[in-house]
Amino acid sequence: MLHLDHRDVERVQNRAFYLSKDPARNSAHDTVRNWFDAEDEEERILLATLAAFPRLHDVHAKSATPASLAICYVGHLLRTIRDEGGDYFGLADIEKMVDALAARFGVTALHEQLDDLFVGSDATLSETRWIKAVTELRALSRLHELGKLDSLGWPPPALGTSNTPPFDCRVASSGGPIPCDIKPASGSGFNLVRDALRPIVEAWSTKYHLGSVEYFIHYTGTVTQQALGPAIRQTAGMQQFANTLDGYSTLPLAAIPLVLDNTHFEVTLASPGSQHISGGMQPSSALVDSLLPTLTKHIQQKMKGAFANGNIPFLLCYVRLPGSGGGDLKAAHLYRDWFAAASMQAANLGAHSSLWLGVLLLDYVTGWPRSTCYFRQTAAWPAGATPVNLASALASQLELI
Repeated sequence: MLHLDHRDVERVQNRAFYLSKDPARNSAHDTVRNWFDAEDEEERILLATLAAFPRLHDVHAKSATPASLAICYVGHLLRTIRDEGGDYFGLADIEKMVDALAARFGVTALHEQLDDLFVGSDATLSETRWIKAVTELRALSRLHELGKLDSLGWPPPALGTSNTPPFDCRVASSGGPIPCDIKPASGSGFNLVRDALRPIVEAWSTKYHLGSVEYFIHYTGTVTQQALGPAIRQTAGMQQFANTLDGYSTLPLAAIPLVLDNTHFEVTLASPGSQHISGGMQPSSALVDSLLPTLTKHIQQKMKGAFANGNIPFLLCYVRLPGSGGGDLKAAHLYRDWFAAASMQAANLGAHSSLWLGVLLLDYVTGWPRSTCYFRQTAAWPAGATPVNLASALASQLELI
């Protein structure tokens, strides 16, 4: 039952009840059997919903051991489609991307992205892998549309091995193919905190029979996925909040404090329809500083891969997914500050820092990607390639960092 979405618990309970009243069932009075059969029916309904996307359905069906959609993150998306109709999450777009890329490279070449779409071992891991896969598919698809996707997975793994190549693809340019690695730029520390609080609040409201309870978060300090993710996983701060909340049997009149990685939160609980709002304040400079170690670590990792494979200049590509407007970085100037700060520190990252050419940012938050190239004029550009002509080839605005 722990793997069930909260929207399914009542459905399964109701179905199990009616199964217990079915005189045609030999196991009508077997409570456990009725519950499992009711769960199985929910899985069949999710599979039927997935069938509206034939390519994705086929990928799932042809897995060596197809994962349970009830656990997969895509199951969370399918439940909303099942209950509300409409394709709010762009699954049809993902399907088209996979079709186009598979037509050119074959399904086997996309196995890493396709496998990551359906991870059923752990709910948190499944969401992380889904975001990774969709991020890479969107970037690869965009490069393919522009006619600038030279190849996938560079350098290709040795025959008979499943090693992940250091770069996701190569970008075609006038100076020859440029290795490129793709990363998500949609992380949200606020969403991490919000999602970590949800089961605590729901368990508390159930324990004291309070029905539906809303909660609102106010914060002071730096709120990023990189900082707050480890603090949440260490559990001490969240457990302290849970212990404090459990001291109440009715809605607290005052906000309950929560401290994670030196960031202070105030959590207000209220009945549905409350006029409260969530929000907070954090300095832009502190936000960029908090995210900088993640970017510099990424640059260092790829520098080693580029040097080991022929001292080849490389690009990074960051992708903001649709619906991720609440990510840690929202304004365009913050991205420039982030990439420029890393460029200023590049000389301290190692002898081969000039191999890093810069970043292609694909921003899908509002739909069609807003594309910007943040390129380093002083990097070791291949002969025949320049920041200007590559940005033009990628149909992108150019900013030098």
